[in-house]
Amino acid sequence: MKKKLLALALCLLLLLPAAVPPVTASSDVYFVATEQIVLPLTEDTMPFWDKNALYISSSIFTGLAREATGISRAANAENTLVVLYGGGKALIFDLTKAYAQDIEETIYYPGAVKKNGNIYVPASLVARYFGLKYSITGAAHGFLVWMRSEDMVLTDRQFARAATGPMNTRYEAYLKELAAKKEEEQPPVVTPPDPPPVVTPPDPPPVVKPEKPAEITGEQVSLCIEAGADTESLLDVLDGYGVQAAFFCTESFIAQQGALLRRMTAAGHSIGLLADGADAARTVAEQAEAANDALARATMGKTRLAAVKNGAAADRSALEQMGLRCLSADVDISAGGLKTVASAESLLRRVAGRDRDSTVWLGAEVTAVGLRAFLSGAGQAGLGGCPAWTETT
Repeated sequence: MKKKLLALALCLLLLLPAAVPPVTASSDVYFVATEQIVLPLTEDTMPFWDKNALYISSSIFTGLAREATGISRAANAENTLVVLYGGGKALIFDLTKAYAQDIEETIYYPGAVKKNGNIYVPASLVARYFGLKYSITGAAHGFLVWMRSEDMVLTDRQFARAATGPMNTRYEAYLKELAAKKEEEQPPVVTPPDPPPVVTPPDPPPVVKPEKPAEITGEQVSLCIEAGADTESLLDVLDGYGVQAAFFCTESFIAQQGALLRRMTAAGHSIGLLADGADAARTVAEQAEAANDALARATMGKTRLAAVKNGAAADRSALEQMGLRCLSADVDISAGGLKTVASAESLLRRVAGRDRDSTVWLGAEVTAVGLRAFLSGAGQAGLGGCPAWTETT
């Protein structure tokens, strides 16, 4: 049955002609597809990133997307209030508020923003609220944002390949739109007046060196987390505060959570490999190599960051000989983790008292409550920020 559905979906996608555009797109072109339909690509409804969330135009839910997803859109006359509804549910976006809410007044973050005269809504929130799958995949000419029902049998890669023809057609029309706008914006040709007589300029004033710009004050803290079952909720917290972290992932996590890994990459988080020195079946080097291969399949990229648990110095040396950089934390709280407000306050006291930048290994025992409490207190404690741990950290 699944094979028949797959064949049907591929046939539907190939109904659009596969015209190849004459030029190559820049990497910030985002196509939007719902179910098997690639929506029209226009400058005025192009998705964009804002504060680590990808926004899509709410106007798409008045045409093909409404038919495909069952989600409809209603807006007030001033275009400051938008309601997306379907399946007995409704999500209300008010531009005067930084959040959305449903009819029971439950609050959801982030809210809507306005651009090009259109109200844009966060794609991940819309998908999550209405029970849709959501992914961002590298594709021809840029990226493909795909929203579909849970019973869709195509994988991200299968759909991106099958949608190449429709995306080429949409992209060619998009280039024509840009060319027409550029032609309209060209100013009329004006014959310049005769040049003024040559005047010898006075001596230039003495060169004054600009003052050195103010440096960022406060110590920075790089949070390193073992990816696991709560990773998605932790990403929601990090996105809400506009900060990044480093997630260390096992091969099995990478193989199963491709969408989460692509979300991490898009939001600027670092991805590292996690090897277990107590694994009797494979060496840490074999684990890391297999994990990096799985990461390449999921994100089209590999990493040089790694961490070892239950390991010894020899295990770290084996990974470093492979060209990987192993995590060496300044503060290790993996035994207790970051699960409560009390543990967040304890960690704040430790890092604030170091008087220098810190790399913190949180391990797997991290909850959204503990992470939110730490990030909330970090600004009050005068910390300079929470950048992701990288090779240069």
